[in-house]
Amino acid sequence: MHLKKQIITKDMIHDWKFWFKLIIGLSIMGLIIGTKISDMVSLMTASKQVEAILASSELKGISIDDIFNKVKEIATLKGFDEARSYMNWISIVPNKIDGDNIGWLSSTSFGDFFINSFTYFTTLSNIAVGIWFLVAALKPQNEGIKGYISLNSTIIVTTYITITLIIYNGILLPTSLMNGDYMSAFNWTTTVLEHMLFPLALILYVALVMKPINTQKAKQYIKKGWVKAIILLLTYGILILIRGEIRYQGNKPVDTQYPYFFLRVHEAKVVGLPGVAWFFIAVIAIAAILIGFSTLYMHILNTRENKIKRVH
Repeated sequence: MHLKKQIITKDMIHDWKFWFKLIIGLSIMGLIIGTKISDMVSLMTASKQVEAILASSELKGISIDDIFNKVKEIATLKGFDEARSYMNWISIVPNKIDGDNIGWLSSTSFGDFFINSFTYFTTLSNIAVGIWFLVAALKPQNEGIKGYISLNSTIIVTTYITITLIIYNGILLPTSLMNGDYMSAFNWTTTVLEHMLFPLALILYVALVMKPINTQKAKQYIKKGWVKAIILLLTYGILILIRGEIRYQGNKPVDTQYPYFFLRVHEAKVVGLPGVAWFFIAVIAIAAILIGFSTLYMHILNTRENKIKRVH
């Protein structure tokens, strides 16, 4: 009778790289799951707060056209932070009309909200990084060789998280701060982790620690390697644009149509520029990051491999 192959060996336990990858991988997945649960709880709280406002006597004489803004105003006065923040996911419709008095019902789009949370490239790229670290921790023999943690896949995942790092800190965060958007201590913590520390953890590990095996010269990688990366990114972009167009045509709230402001192609002006202009700026910036950094990472690994060969 053959014993099952051990997933975690003694050698792995004594290797700092195993613990580094395991801790980072579990931290990423734990943070993502935790934030999704927290967001759903906040939406549930917002739903109850809106129901409480609708049941009060403060809405007498309010018309159908004014009800949404009035509820948001009351939520602000009462300190209902969740209701104010999540109003775009709550619909308010008349229940009964008795003279000038209108009864109201609310409907919360939990499904739409949950799906929307996975349209963000930050979330998807961090999930990809979390999976990479976990697989690399449990199967170190495959690192840079085959499967999800093969050389090309590693370069793609590292480049994607680099896009998250640069686009967020270079465009999205400054824009948010200029607009005076408020972030709680918890949101600041998750922002720093998802957009700075986790991306840097993978970038530095791949560039400085991962053993380079059978790397390609930068020119060879440019010809073949990043085609898959472009196809995957294009697929994401097309799906997000289609979803956004459907929500735009359905007259859904602007903030729920596209995950990022530079995708709002229908808007005449967004942060000082037409939406279409921001779209093309983003496409050029992302393409430059994708091609430039994927080539750079391959060049770094190729250089390290050549140095190792010369030493031996």
